[in-house]
Amino acid sequence: KSKMSSRLRLGLVGYGYWGPNLARNFHQLPDAWLVACADADAARLNEAARLYSLQQIAADPRELFDNPTLDALVIATPARSHFELVSQALNAGKHVLVEKPLALTSADARALTDLAQKNKRVLMVGHTFEYNPAVWKIQELLDAGALGELYYVYANRVNLGRVQTDINALPICIAASRMLSLRS
Repeated sequence: KSKMSSRLRLGLVGYGYWGPNLARNFHQLPDAWLVACADADAARLNEAARLYSLQQIAADPRELFDNPTLDALVIATPARSHFELVSQALNAGKHVLVEKPLALTSADARALTDLAQKNKRVLMVGHTFEYNPAVWKIQELLDAGALGELYYVYANRVNLGRVQTDINALPICIAASRMLSLRS
């Protein structure tokens, strides 16, 4: 198999606020190949195509769902669209990385995880700090018992970035505490 054909072929849905960051990072990965992008804004699509020599651009994400050459889709759209887009991608047989939050309700999140299991697809949520070395170090300290018995955690993020009115920080904080395997 050639090096190019052994790479994971990715499609990106959403090239607005966070999509360009994802595209740039995927472009730098030796085992991934960003080959397609969907966005409603033609100017953004053309920019992505120019920067990354994409094989396919589309205004309608369904065109990416129907592309049999894509291994996985990355969903970087407003949170209100996640449930529908992730469902369609999983039903199209794609592995999915979706930006947080996975869904707006726990019932929708459960439905998506069930759908991924049913279709034997990987479904992953992109938590910004999940793979951050500082978070790993905290996990290491917790696992070693170096911090003693933990009763609560207080954290303050100084820059939350753009205000998003369709989601709040509580589910993200809960997810972060689960990542650290905090136990009562």
